[in-house]
Amino acid sequence: DFDADFAKGKPALEFLSPANSTRDVEILGRVQSAIQEMQAPEVAARAAPQTDASKRTQELLEQKFVAVSVVQSQVTRSSSLVTAGGSNQTAPGMTLMFALLFGAQTGLSFQRERLMGTLTRLFSAPTSSFTIVVGKLLGNTLLLLLQLSVMVLFSWLALGVQWGNVAALILPCAAFALAAASFGAMAAALTRTAAQLTALSVLSVNVLSALGGLWWPLDLTPAWMQSVSNFLPTYWGMQALQDVILRGAGVMAVLPHTAVLLGFALIFASIGSRAFKYE
Repeated sequence: DFDADFAKGKPALEFLSPANSTRDVEILGRVQSAIQEMQAPEVAARAAPQTDASKRTQELLEQKFVAVSVVQSQVTRSSSLVTAGGSNQTAPGMTLMFALLFGAQTGLSFQRERLMGTLTRLFSAPTSSFTIVVGKLLGNTLLLLLQLSVMVLFSWLALGVQWGNVAALILPCAAFALAAASFGAMAAALTRTAAQLTALSVLSVNVLSALGGLWWPLDLTPAWMQSVSNFLPTYWGMQALQDVILRGAGVMAVLPHTAVLLGFALIFASIGSRAFKYE
């Protein structure tokens, strides 16, 4: 809302600094110097021949289009205001990346049981194949949630990452864990051996992590990468966690991200169940 606030005469920019900071005077001086340099052409415009363009320029410059007002006030740290730092990027990013890597274990369990013949025995039991597949997915999802909990706890204790609302954190983490387990099942359906599954998983996880913003902020990436990221589960998982960490998001705010991640889980599970060779 920069343009709208500026047009209404409202403060367009705010500078927050710690109390008794020695940098305040220096920063304010640099801002005022920059404003003087911007308005310096006013002198040259008056000395130049009075053409229509120069007259219009002089009129605009005389409006003093940049104004600075200094207001000092005492503010306290808000619980929803967290300083963005390296740990706030790497902690959720690495947490989700390793969750995707561990999701490949779902596919490995399918492949091992298929090669050993135990999967055929399971399907000969008086239980539907849907129940067996869902059971495996849920079992690995619970393991993934345990891994995510350990990563979150470590980053909180060792790196000082403030994860925010716990309830809002659980929803996207659970949905991402299910999506990661379903992704592993899909990878198993698209490969024939454990070596192929491992290679495909590592390659896919690296690509999804890079394009989804797990390694670096997406604001630093090209426009095409930011567009592609919207179609990846890593993007939605990362956005949900950063909303909770940096913006103090609650449960309602992360519901759209959770729904999208559940949609990815459904797509991966559907592809895996249709393409997997059970014998």
